[in-house]
Amino acid sequence: MPGRSMGLRNMMKKRYMALILALILLLALPTAHAASTPLLYRVTDGQGHVIYLFGTIHVGNEALYPLPDAVLEAFDACDKLAVELDLIYEQEHPEELLRYAMDVYYTDGTQTGDVLGADTVELAAKALNMDKRLLSAMKPHGILSLLEERSVQDALLDANLGVDLFLLRRAREMNKEIVPLETVAQQFSLIHGMSDSIAAYQIRMYALYPQQAALATLMLLNAWKTGDLMAMRKMLEADSDVSMLPEELAEEILAYNRQMYADRDLAFTKRAQTFLQNGDKVFFAVGAAHVAGENGIADQLEQLGYTVEKIHP
Repeated sequence: MPGRSMGLRNMMKKRYMALILALILLLALPTAHAASTPLLYRVTDGQGHVIYLFGTIHVGNEALYPLPDAVLEAFDACDKLAVELDLIYEQEHPEELLRYAMDVYYTDGTQTGDVLGADTVELAAKALNMDKRLLSAMKPHGILSLLEERSVQDALLDANLGVDLFLLRRAREMNKEIVPLETVAQQFSLIHGMSDSIAAYQIRMYALYPQQAALATLMLLNAWKTGDLMAMRKMLEADSDVSMLPEELAEEILAYNRQMYADRDLAFTKRAQTFLQNGDKVFFAVGAAHVAGENGIADQLEQLGYTVEKIHP
């Protein structure tokens, strides 16, 4: 195990250096203040029914805006906005969110150190600049959420500037119907469904390599902003690479990723089909990984016989 651990650490250092080099190259390009050119697809069936398929990113900064005219015109031409979750509605009616938020602590006397290991809790506390006693009864998914939020802050990004929220606000201003594709319960079941071993691994990676996590987020943001499909796919592939992990953990992660991505991609594709069959003109906006990923929604709709055209950039 020590050899495997050292190999993993060396691999992460190599990836970190590669990310730094890639970011330097990206920043050398005139993209920081260039207009966003994200991917937008038009999907058409045999009867001429149309929906627009748009991959979003859940965090952002001012440099993402304004969105291009092609995206806004497609959005404005639609009657409905389909999103993973209506975040604004849930914020205005927080009862269910609060109920799940209360589930972040153990109430049966369980200590987090007994679940994750005392060293992992200590690493997390140090990364978060918190007294480890504050984490002593917090469930693994709660600690992981704090580290993810910290990574977003390190990247100087803001969830309030995410593309989903921008589209939701615009839909409200234009009195469009908003169709949530999932429920709060479904989304939290995915979070709570993460095994303790996966959570422990991810917590350690965020705590040990915070710069890499922030850089990876920035690189994904840049790929989204420039509409670079191949870059997004390569990042998604690298993120799901478990070849250096112990077999049992690797199998757990692959199974969890199937729930997080493949299963949801299929469910989203079925909803897109329903909109097309009903003749609903919908702007279908979900996380970019679900749209751009290999065998994601765009690929699946094309395999089902729909005409899928990239109309931007």
